[in-house]
Amino acid sequence: MEQDKIINKIRKVLALTKSNYQEEAQAALLKAQELMAQHGITMSEIEISSKEVDLEKQVVDTCVSESRRNTWYEKNLSSIIGKNFRCHPYVTGGKGIYFIGLKEDVEIAKEIYLYALTTMLYLATNYVKENRNKIIRITSKQLKNDYMIGFLNGLKKRFEEQVESKGYALILAKDALVVQAVEEKNLIKKKGSKIVIAGSLDARQTGYRDGRNFNENKKMIR
Repeated sequence: MEQDKIINKIRKVLALTKSNYQEEAQAALLKAQELMAQHGITMSEIEISSKEVDLEKQVVDTCVSESRRNTWYEKNLSSIIGKNFRCHPYVTGGKGIYFIGLKEDVEIAKEIYLYALTTMLYLATNYVKENRNKIIRITSKQLKNDYMIGFLNGLKKRFEEQVESKGYALILAKDALVVQAVEEKNLIKKKGSKIVIAGSLDARQTGYRDGRNFNENKKMIR
Protein backbone atom coordinates (compact mmCIF):
# COMPACT_ATOMS: atom_id res chain seq x y z
CA MET A 1 0.00 0.00 0.00
CA GLU A 2 2.78 2.44 0.94
CA GLN A 3 4.65 1.54 -2.25
CA ASP A 4 1.52 2.28 -4.32
CA LYS A 5 1.23 5.73 -2.74
CA ILE A 6 4.86 6.52 -3.58
CA ILE A 7 4.43 5.33 -7.16
CA ASN A 8 1.30 7.45 -7.57
CA LYS A 9 3.17 10.48 -6.21
CA ILE A 10 5.99 9.94 -8.75
CA ARG A 11 3.45 9.64 -11.56
CA LYS A 12 1.95 12.98 -10.57
CA VAL A 13 5.38 14.61 -10.54
CA LEU A 14 6.24 13.12 -13.93
CA ALA A 15 3.04 14.57 -15.34
CA LEU A 16 4.46 18.02 -14.58
CA THR A 17 7.49 17.35 -16.83
CA LYS A 18 5.16 18.01 -19.79
CA SER A 19 4.84 21.64 -18.73
CA ASN A 20 5.44 24.29 -21.40
CA TYR A 21 7.68 26.09 -18.91
CA GLN A 22 11.17 24.64 -19.12
CA GLU A 23 12.19 25.45 -15.53
CA GLU A 24 9.03 23.84 -14.12
CA ALA A 25 9.45 20.74 -16.28
CA GLN A 26 13.11 20.37 -15.30
CA ALA A 27 12.33 20.79 -11.59
CA ALA A 28 9.63 18.13 -11.85
CA LEU A 29 12.00 15.71 -13.58
CA LEU A 30 14.67 16.19 -10.92
CA LYS A 31 12.09 15.64 -8.17
CA ALA A 32 10.84 12.47 -9.81
CA GLN A 33 14.40 11.17 -10.13
CA GLU A 34 15.05 11.97 -6.47
CA LEU A 35 11.95 10.06 -5.34
CA MET A 36 12.75 7.07 -7.56
CA ALA A 37 16.30 6.86 -6.23
CA GLN A 38 15.19 7.32 -2.64
CA HIS A 39 12.66 4.49 -2.79
CA GLY A 40 14.40 2.20 -5.29
CA ILE A 41 11.64 2.43 -7.90
CA THR A 42 12.26 1.95 -11.64
CA MET A 43 10.46 3.45 -14.63
CA SER A 44 9.00 0.06 -15.52
CA GLU A 45 7.09 0.14 -12.21
CA ILE A 46 5.51 3.50 -12.83
CA GLU A 47 4.89 3.51 -16.59
CA ILE A 48 1.22 3.99 -17.37
CA SER A 49 -0.63 5.82 -20.14
CA SER A 50 -1.99 9.29 -19.43
CA LYS A 51 -5.45 7.99 -20.30
CA GLU A 52 -5.25 5.29 -17.64
CA VAL A 53 -4.00 7.83 -15.10
CA ASP A 54 -7.01 10.08 -15.73
CA LEU A 55 -9.34 7.11 -15.31
CA GLU A 56 -7.77 6.39 -11.93
CA LYS A 57 -8.43 9.91 -10.64
CA GLN A 58 -11.45 10.39 -8.44
CA VAL A 59 -12.37 13.80 -7.05
CA VAL A 60 -14.30 13.63 -3.78
CA ASP A 61 -16.12 16.20 -1.65
CA THR A 62 -15.80 14.85 1.89
CA CYS A 63 -16.85 16.06 5.32
CA VAL A 64 -13.83 15.86 7.62
CA SER A 65 -15.44 17.32 10.74
CA GLU A 66 -19.18 17.33 11.40
CA SER A 67 -20.38 20.26 13.49
CA ARG A 68 -23.30 22.65 13.62
CA ARG A 69 -20.94 25.47 14.51
CA ASN A 70 -17.31 25.36 13.46
CA THR A 71 -14.82 27.40 15.46
CA TRP A 72 -12.31 29.91 14.11
CA TYR A 73 -9.41 27.58 14.85
CA GLU A 74 -11.01 24.64 13.01
CA LYS A 75 -11.47 26.83 9.94
CA ASN A 76 -7.90 28.15 10.11
CA LEU A 77 -6.46 24.68 10.61
CA SER A 78 -8.44 23.27 7.67
CA SER A 79 -7.01 26.03 5.48
CA ILE A 80 -3.43 25.19 6.48
CA ILE A 81 -3.85 21.43 6.04
CA GLY A 82 -5.81 21.75 2.80
CA LYS A 83 -3.18 23.97 1.22
CA ASN A 84 -0.37 21.56 2.08
CA PHE A 85 -2.16 18.37 1.05
CA ARG A 86 -3.63 19.42 -2.32
CA CYS A 87 -7.18 19.90 -1.06
CA HIS A 88 -9.64 22.80 -1.03
CA PRO A 89 -11.36 23.27 2.35
CA TYR A 90 -14.70 24.96 2.87
CA VAL A 91 -17.29 25.31 5.62
CA THR A 92 -21.00 24.57 5.32
CA GLY A 93 -23.13 26.11 8.03
CA GLY A 94 -24.81 23.52 10.22
CA LYS A 95 -22.92 20.62 8.63
CA GLY A 96 -19.18 21.03 9.14
CA ILE A 97 -15.85 21.31 7.34
CA TYR A 98 -15.31 19.70 3.95
CA PHE A 99 -12.30 18.96 1.73
CA ILE A 100 -12.46 18.78 -2.07
CA GLY A 101 -9.59 16.88 -3.66
CA LEU A 102 -8.40 13.64 -5.18
CA LYS A 103 -9.61 10.71 -3.09
CA GLU A 104 -6.16 9.67 -1.83
CA ASP A 105 -5.22 13.28 -0.98
CA VAL A 106 -8.44 13.88 0.97
CA GLU A 107 -7.97 10.67 2.96
CA ILE A 108 -4.49 11.77 4.05
CA ALA A 109 -5.54 15.39 4.67
CA LYS A 110 -8.50 14.31 6.81
CA GLU A 111 -6.34 12.07 8.98
CA ILE A 112 -3.71 14.78 9.53
CA TYR A 113 -6.32 17.48 10.12
CA LEU A 114 -8.05 15.47 12.85
CA TYR A 115 -4.75 14.54 14.50
CA ALA A 116 -3.46 18.13 14.38
CA LEU A 117 -6.75 19.38 15.85
CA THR A 118 -6.66 16.82 18.67
CA THR A 119 -3.01 17.64 19.39
CA MET A 120 -3.57 21.40 19.46
CA LEU A 121 -6.60 21.20 21.76
CA TYR A 122 -4.82 18.80 24.11
CA LEU A 123 -1.70 20.97 24.38
CA ALA A 124 -3.73 24.18 24.67
CA THR A 125 -5.81 22.75 27.53
CA ASN A 126 -2.69 21.63 29.38
CA TYR A 127 -1.09 25.05 28.91
CA VAL A 128 -4.15 26.79 30.38
CA LYS A 129 -4.22 24.42 33.37
CA GLU A 130 -0.59 25.18 34.15
CA ASN A 131 -0.69 28.95 33.57
CA ARG A 132 -4.24 30.22 34.15
CA ASN A 133 -3.61 31.28 37.76
CA LYS A 134 -0.41 33.12 36.88
CA ILE A 135 -2.27 35.89 35.03
CA ILE A 136 -5.13 37.92 36.49
CA ARG A 137 -8.20 39.38 34.77
CA ILE A 138 -8.29 36.93 31.88
CA THR A 139 -10.45 33.93 31.08
CA SER A 140 -9.31 30.43 30.23
CA LYS A 141 -10.85 30.86 26.77
CA GLN A 142 -8.78 33.98 26.08
CA LEU A 143 -5.54 32.31 27.14
CA LYS A 144 -6.38 29.18 25.15
CA ASN A 145 -7.03 31.27 22.05
CA ASP A 146 -3.64 32.96 22.43
CA TYR A 147 -1.97 29.56 22.56
CA MET A 148 -3.87 28.28 19.51
CA ILE A 149 -3.07 31.40 17.48
CA GLY A 150 0.59 30.69 18.18
CA PHE A 151 0.22 26.98 17.37
CA LEU A 152 -1.46 27.65 14.01
CA ASN A 153 1.17 30.24 13.06
CA GLY A 154 3.92 27.81 14.00
CA LEU A 155 2.31 24.98 12.03
CA LYS A 156 1.92 27.23 8.99
CA LYS A 157 5.57 28.25 9.22
CA ARG A 158 6.64 24.61 9.54
CA PHE A 159 4.92 23.69 6.28
CA GLU A 160 6.25 26.79 4.50
CA GLU A 161 9.82 25.88 5.44
CA GLN A 162 9.25 22.28 4.37
CA VAL A 163 7.96 23.37 0.96
CA GLU A 164 10.90 25.72 0.47
CA SER A 165 13.63 23.36 1.65
CA LYS A 166 12.37 20.24 -0.14
CA GLY A 167 10.97 21.84 -3.27
CA TYR A 168 7.40 20.65 -2.77
CA ALA A 169 5.74 23.59 -4.53
CA LEU A 170 5.12 21.68 -7.76
CA ILE A 171 3.86 18.58 -5.99
CA LEU A 172 1.38 20.61 -3.93
CA ALA A 173 -0.27 22.17 -6.98
CA LYS A 174 -3.92 21.11 -7.07
CA ASP A 175 -4.96 18.74 -9.86
CA ALA A 176 -6.88 20.34 -12.73
CA LEU A 177 -9.89 18.14 -11.98
CA VAL A 178 -9.93 19.44 -8.39
CA VAL A 179 -9.72 23.07 -9.55
CA GLN A 180 -12.65 22.41 -11.90
CA ALA A 181 -14.71 20.80 -9.12
CA VAL A 182 -14.10 23.79 -6.82
CA GLU A 183 -15.11 26.26 -9.54
CA GLU A 184 -18.31 24.35 -10.21
CA LYS A 185 -19.14 24.48 -6.50
CA ASN A 186 -19.41 28.30 -6.63
CA LEU A 187 -18.25 28.67 -3.04
CA ILE A 188 -18.61 32.02 -1.30
CA LYS A 189 -15.83 33.17 1.02
CA LYS A 190 -17.18 34.13 4.43
CA LYS A 191 -15.86 36.70 6.88
CA GLY A 192 -13.50 35.54 9.60
CA SER A 193 -14.70 35.05 13.16
CA LYS A 194 -13.91 37.50 15.95
CA ILE A 195 -11.39 36.03 18.39
CA VAL A 196 -11.24 37.00 22.06
CA ILE A 197 -7.66 36.99 23.33
CA ALA A 198 -5.71 37.65 26.50
CA GLY A 199 -2.69 39.10 24.73
CA SER A 200 -0.31 36.64 26.39
CA LEU A 201 3.06 36.65 24.65
CA ASP A 202 4.14 33.52 26.52
CA ALA A 203 1.03 31.61 25.39
CA ARG A 204 1.61 32.55 21.77
CA GLN A 205 5.31 31.75 21.87
CA THR A 206 4.68 28.38 23.50
CA GLY A 207 1.96 27.57 20.99
CA TYR A 208 4.17 28.71 18.11
CA ARG A 209 6.99 26.45 19.26
CA ASP A 210 4.65 23.47 19.59
CA GLY A 211 3.17 24.16 16.15
CA ARG A 212 6.63 24.29 14.60
CA ASN A 213 7.46 20.97 16.24
CA PHE A 214 4.26 19.24 15.09
CA ASN A 215 5.01 16.04 13.19
CA GLU A 216 2.17 14.23 11.45
CA ASN A 217 4.26 11.05 11.35
CA LYS A 218 4.93 10.89 15.09
CA LYS A 219 2.46 10.88 17.96
CA MET A 220 2.91 13.98 20.10
CA ILE A 221 0.17 12.89 22.52
CA ARG A 222 -0.84 9.50 23.89
